[in-house]
Order: sequence, then C-alpha cells, then structure tokens
Amino acid sequence: MSLAESWDRCAVGSEPRGIVNTKGDTTWLNWTQYADHGPDESVLGPVAGRRVLELGSGSGSNLAHLVTLGASGLGVDVAPTREAVAQGTLEWSAGP
Repeated sequence: MSLAESWDRCAVGSEPRGIVNTKGDTTWLNWTQYADHGPDESVLGPVAGRRVLELGSGSGSNLAHLVTLGASGLGVDVAPTREAVAQGTLEWSAGP
C-alpha cells in the first residue's frame, strides 16, 4: 500500500468537522485531532494579505478559515481523495 493509499484509507473513516464549534463560530482552526482544542489564529498574527501554505491540508478547513480572514492560500495533501473535499471547502469559504 502506498503512502497516498494509506492516507486515503484514513480519510475515508474520519468524522467530518461540525458546522459550528463550541463558541458558535462557523470557521476556526483545529490545531490537533481534538475538536476545539488549541490556540486560535491570533498566534499567527494578522493574516490579511499574507500567503499561507498548508501541508497536510486534508479537508482544507483550516486554510479556508485563514482565507476568510483575508489570506490567500494553497493546501497540499498526499491523499488524492481529499482534493475534492478541500475544493468544496475552499469554494464555500470564498463565498458566492
């Protein structure tokens, strides 16, 4: 089994993240595998106008959050099936 196949298998069994977090926010950062755990984007400083590269971006939710704050971003993930999920996430974050 290749590395990409391993991550695809892992991704298929993962629970999708909720629509809102415990604070009621619709976009937020998940720094760990535990929901609502860890710091927020303030540790990065102002992100508006900055370029962000997220390695292992998965569904793209963290990157989408930074884009909603004004950053431009590129996500890379080794699991090919995550690309379609991430594309949908990023299209949502860009708005209509």
